[in-house]
Amino acid sequence: MFFTTVNAQSLTWPVITGVAFGYMNGTVEGMQTEYYANGFKDKDLSKRWHNLQYGRYASGVAVGFTLYDYSKGNLGKIVKCVMLQSAVFWIVNDMSYNIARNRNVFYVSNKSGSFLEQFSHIGIKLIALSIAVLVNELF
Repeated sequence: MFFTTVNAQSLTWPVITGVAFGYMNGTVEGMQTEYYANGFKDKDLSKRWHNLQYGRYASGVAVGFTLYDYSKGNLGKIVKCVMLQSAVFWIVNDMSYNIARNRNVFYVSNKSGSFLEQFSHIGIKLIALSIAVLVNELF
């Protein structure tokens, strides 16, 4: 019964912009990495990620506008919106990156050397998303 009280309208644009920015950013980064890893040989790949960069920038700006519109300057709402957009971005960005690199969609590198990489498993990301949704609805 809890989720019948969720105001989906209030979460719609933060989620949509988080998805859009995550997809565009992950895809561009994945294409760039693939291009560099293959010795700068695939000119079509270079052309595609250069064209997609506009979408990445535009969706980043959309995240900012949504944050402003959602929060109306209220610090508590800003924090909640950033939590939600960040959780959505994290999931979609990593999935898009892996797809652009022709990897399993849930691939997690064990070679990056990053401390944070150990937290990049989909289960942890879904927990972060769940917490963000609950915080948005409870507070």
